[in-house]
Amino acid sequence: MPDGRPTSVDIDRITWCPVGPFDDPAAHLMAPIRFGDLPMVVHAIAASFDPQLGRMIASAPMKQFLITAADQIVGTPYPLRTMAIDGRDYVLVAVPNIDSRRLT
Repeated sequence: MPDGRPTSVDIDRITWCPVGPFDDPAAHLMAPIRFGDLPMVVHAIAASFDPQLGRMIASAPMKQFLITAADQIVGTPYPLRTMAIDGRDYVLVAVPNIDSRRLT
């Protein structure tokens, strides 16, 4: 029975697939997850906060559209938070109804 606390996912137990640009494949990682019967893919985009611009900037410019889309969806005046994966900071974006067979 739920105790009211949010479910926690251990980031170290997720198997990430690097899909970034050829010169930095780890700039964009993807991983399949499931919420019950709902398949999802989590995108991890390497990023850092630019204080002059006041927003998160993807380390690979070609992946900036993912950061921008997440920023617009969340719609907060604060920068997106990051999570460290293998010592690098990433913005995480979960997309529902994606079949993970695309990652194999």
